[in-house]
Amino acid sequence: MNNKLNRPQFRSSPFETFSDLPNLDSAWTFSSDVLRLLSDAVTSVPDEVACIAVSGSLARMEAHAGSDLDLIVVLDDRHADLRTPGSDILSGIECRLTEAMATTGRVPLVRPKRSGIFSQCASWKAMTNPQMRGVVDEDLTVFGHRMQLLLDAQPVSGFDRFEELQRDLLSWYAEHRVGAVFEYEGMLHWLRHDVLRYWHSLLARACWLYPDAPEQFLEVNVKWRSTRHIMTAGFLHALNAAETDAGDTEGSVIQRLTELLWQTPAERLSAFLPETEARRLLTALDCVWLFLAGSGKASRQLPANVLSSIRWIQESVPLR
Repeated sequence: MNNKLNRPQFRSSPFETFSDLPNLDSAWTFSSDVLRLLSDAVTSVPDEVACIAVSGSLARMEAHAGSDLDLIVVLDDRHADLRTPGSDILSGIECRLTEAMATTGRVPLVRPKRSGIFSQCASWKAMTNPQMRGVVDEDLTVFGHRMQLLLDAQPVSGFDRFEELQRDLLSWYAEHRVGAVFEYEGMLHWLRHDVLRYWHSLLARACWLYPDAPEQFLEVNVKWRSTRHIMTAGFLHALNAAETDAGDTEGSVIQRLTELLWQTPAERLSAFLPETEARRLLTALDCVWLFLAGSGKASRQLPANVLSSIRWIQESVPLR
């Protein structure tokens, strides 16, 4: 079944009727325009490419003109060696996307990062290697790809293959032996540990970034305590909902969770929280978005309203 139209970029903004959430509404529209442009630019891809996804603010429908293009090109290398180096494949796709964005007046050019996990293609084989289950010192790029493909990524090419990949990643995480001994209610308890490990590691890392650039230091730490906090909480709440709603079988839980991942993290949390708390969470996110998208990026001090919004986000959906 092709569930492409359930993806955020093919849906209207859920915030368009709320006058007090103008920034989230405009960000959704902006993100949708960019994602559709990217999809149109990669209608044909090399045979080795299983799917192409975006992560970060674009995938969460929170992008603005200064956002990064966090691209994940997934290669299906499970059954045969690649005929073309992954670096060449990634470079070719990035060139096509850059050209597509440069030739339109609808959206500004968004340049991809040149370091970190988004500077390499993702390997389907490496991300689902059974020998790497429980190995905490595995390759950090593989770990990062796996996390982002589950936490907030959305496809722009290979929609069905993307969903197949997510199911494979969730199956890779399913664990029954320990769960049976200790009577755990679900089989994805190990995934919870990995998500929290990822979150806490990046939060700790952010404390020590940009020692000589206070504006960048403030920006990245605001992100990890607000939008990325919501990203992580949104995934964990979706996981809990899937295990509660879908019964005891691995297949039904995984299918339900992949369906919940069609939503953005903010949408997942809005559905979980009482209406009043959900609106307060979205209002706080709207405030933080304005700070990150506007002149706040050059600030060295956190405005009081942004600080209170971050505190509300952390209190309303705590991560432990």
